[in-house]
Amino acid sequence: MINKFYTKIFSLILLGVLSCLPLSAADNWEQLYSSVDGIMPKVSFANIQGEKGLESMRISKFDVGRSYRGNKRPPNILIKDNYLYMLDSNNTIAVFSLDRRRVVQRFRLREYRRATASGMAIYDDNLYITFENGVLLSFSLLTNDVNWTVSVDLPINSAPIVNNNEVFFVANNTIYAVSTTSGNILWNHIGSKAGVSLRMLFAPTVYSDYLFLGLSSSDVLVLRQEQGNIFFRTNISNTGAVTFRLNPLMGDIKAPIIPYNGNIIVGSNNRIVMFSLATGREVWRNTTLGTYSTPITAGNSILLISTTGNLVSLNARTGVANWSTALNTRVRTKRRIFWYGPIEFNNQLFIANSVGEIMLVDKTNGNLLSYRRLFTLQKERVFSPPVITAEYIAIFSNYGNLYINRN
Repeated sequence: MINKFYTKIFSLILLGVLSCLPLSAADNWEQLYSSVDGIMPKVSFANIQGEKGLESMRISKFDVGRSYRGNKRPPNILIKDNYLYMLDSNNTIAVFSLDRRRVVQRFRLREYRRATASGMAIYDDNLYITFENGVLLSFSLLTNDVNWTVSVDLPINSAPIVNNNEVFFVANNTIYAVSTTSGNILWNHIGSKAGVSLRMLFAPTVYSDYLFLGLSSSDVLVLRQEQGNIFFRTNISNTGAVTFRLNPLMGDIKAPIIPYNGNIIVGSNNRIVMFSLATGREVWRNTTLGTYSTPITAGNSILLISTTGNLVSLNARTGVANWSTALNTRVRTKRRIFWYGPIEFNNQLFIANSVGEIMLVDKTNGNLLSYRRLFTLQKERVFSPPVITAEYIAIFSNYGNLYINRN
């Protein structure tokens, strides 16, 4: 009895200590999310300011090949250094030189040409590719060979995320950690036993050696990276309905979950909720808003794009909207328009949508500062999540065109 008492006291103390670990407020996008080299670089274009910002930006269009046209599945695109890597539906890796402005290499993954890729990540000099048939593949950019493959018994639904020499992915609501050097499975954690639809799931988000996940069962998990054990768990739906859905323009990498001042903000398609990481209790809930995108924080405000296409600022303490402004499009279309962003740079917000419109807006009130449309063809659409780095904005269309800014 005494041992149980002290065990319980020790567990409470340990939970209190862990809750004080660095899950603090982060004001910038790059402080939150793992990316090409582990941390998203700050997006800061010195030449994009004021009313003429986007209009004055030099953007070039490149036809990267017919193999990308007419594909039912968008290619995966990543940027590292001065190279852009594309993986098409035939699982051919194309290397586009951003300096030379052309495709310089192609590699065919012949054994996997009929497999469906779920996503791709880059870490050091290796590409990591997940497939819906349950395979994770490591490809060396130095030797142009496959380093290793590992197979799980479940379909892999998410893109891989790499951090501290470990690859993380989700397969049918089970989270796996794999060594980048050996390909050995280090641990796995069953997040939920509920069923899942393919491509309707976000990959883990890594922050401060913690994994943040929103599963199709409406479960929200925070796992410790080292062993995969639970730091925090809750469910945002009383009915158990599927509330995490995919915005095709966001891709599978950025989940709508962020840590904020010892709390966790969770967005879904029909609600936004804040939970305390220290107590596990709900701080506030907004059931009038939903989001497919990853929120960002700016002081005491939370900025996000709602499922209805509004740019919204929420009070981080109460969850009540400070203001909301419609993201109006100038393109006539009967198709649904998806939005990407917001991304903060130069004290402004960058936003893009699926019909090729890019905008700069004032982050204090949502007013439009600068506007530009990339496409001249009526049926041309953004076909893959935009890639934003400190130097480049890269947008790929369904016509096989790659739009890249020139500094």
